[in-house]
Amino acid sequence: MRLAIGFAFFLLVPAFAESHGTSANVRHTFRPPSTVYQENELAAGKFWEEIAPIFSRGEEGSFIGRGGIRINYFKLVQPNERGAIVITPGLAESYKTNAELIKLLVDEGYSVYVIDPRGQGRSQRLAKNPQVIHSKNFGDYISDEQQFLTQVVNKDPHERLFGLSFSMGGLISSLHSAKYPDALDAMVSVAPAFEINLHRIPRKVANAILAYQRWRGNMKEYAPFNHDIERDFSNFFPSTSSRIRRAIQIGSLRLNPGTITGGASYGWVEQTLLANDRAAKLRSLPIPNLFIVPQEDHVVSPLALRNFASRSRSTSLLEIPDSLHSVLNEADPYRNQAVTDTLRFFINPYSLKRPNGEDEVARLREDSQRYLSRGEIAMARYAMDEALRVHEWKKVFYPHWKTGGFVDSLITESADLWAKWEQEAGTDEKRLYSYLSARRYMEMEKLYGSY
Repeated sequence: MRLAIGFAFFLLVPAFAESHGTSANVRHTFRPPSTVYQENELAAGKFWEEIAPIFSRGEEGSFIGRGGIRINYFKLVQPNERGAIVITPGLAESYKTNAELIKLLVDEGYSVYVIDPRGQGRSQRLAKNPQVIHSKNFGDYISDEQQFLTQVVNKDPHERLFGLSFSMGGLISSLHSAKYPDALDAMVSVAPAFEINLHRIPRKVANAILAYQRWRGNMKEYAPFNHDIERDFSNFFPSTSSRIRRAIQIGSLRLNPGTITGGASYGWVEQTLLANDRAAKLRSLPIPNLFIVPQEDHVVSPLALRNFASRSRSTSLLEIPDSLHSVLNEADPYRNQAVTDTLRFFINPYSLKRPNGEDEVARLREDSQRYLSRGEIAMARYAMDEALRVHEWKKVFYPHWKTGGFVDSLITESADLWAKWEQEAGTDEKRLYSYLSARRYMEMEKLYGSY
């Protein structure tokens, strides 16, 4: 009996330390050039010299969540921010293992807030073994997220507030958005865990296994084939094809041994499956959202995410061929596409029916000038296109929309950018702009039909 249950759980539990597998034969997708550190630069020591010190610019803190559990977080608030981004990490992650992402977003002008979910990172553990990630109730994660927003994030004024989440964090953020529709303006979810991979084990069998372990009082114990991380990290295999970023993760964990976690408990598996049931009932999300889906994901079901995106009008979908689960820690060709589309989406994720049009146009013009000053002319043109798009929509559907000097300066600025584009844009910039424009067209077509 025990042997059968153990074997079944070998197939049941998501393989967070999985092998790479064989890449699928998929159609070619353009992968944008990087605007961030390359892997070879990270290998040369740039991470420890230029990225890891980002934490010295911010502030670490904690609050007491539901049930008296201590929840830790990191925040870095910038003056004159473009907006704020709330990061919700995945299973076994911490803000300490997200330095490269935090640095990127700060360099883009955003304030950044990162919560360590209960039971992992620097937050309080829920099991006797500190490496076991346990969940008593998945709703606790959602409660912690709302408390984080209320007590920490919203204490600072933000004109725009976005979410960025990964895997388990994507499931938390999506269910939180459904419950608190006004909490965020928009969000990006990378490989959100809407359906963890049961590897063909029927759900009824999984439920029976979990019920048996609950009867035995084992809910805070490791599910089979989850285990402590060895001191030499010889059994630490994050789902990425990038050896360099794996080495960086190990280095971060060595410096912060209190953040090391080995894997999920029976209780975590049970609660996540129940949360999957809740996610399956969602028809859409109340805010604009982007799902980034790695096609070679053996942890989360890409099909479940495609199905949700097909029925949710507010959801934009980006699939990344050949990428493994941990897209934001993947090799450059995969990571860069995810990062580029995230930054593109945050430029203007809103429906054109958003009411504050003049402020929106002014902000987009500022974004365009910001990118132009950095020599990123494709992103500058994309932001200006969005400013013109918002203006044209308001002009058609709002009779009292402003004209005169405001419009004249917008048209002049757009013409100047176009002339600069014609003179300076190289092949890579033109390809990138085509990619950005095609992505936005797909979103507009989904929202408004033939656009």
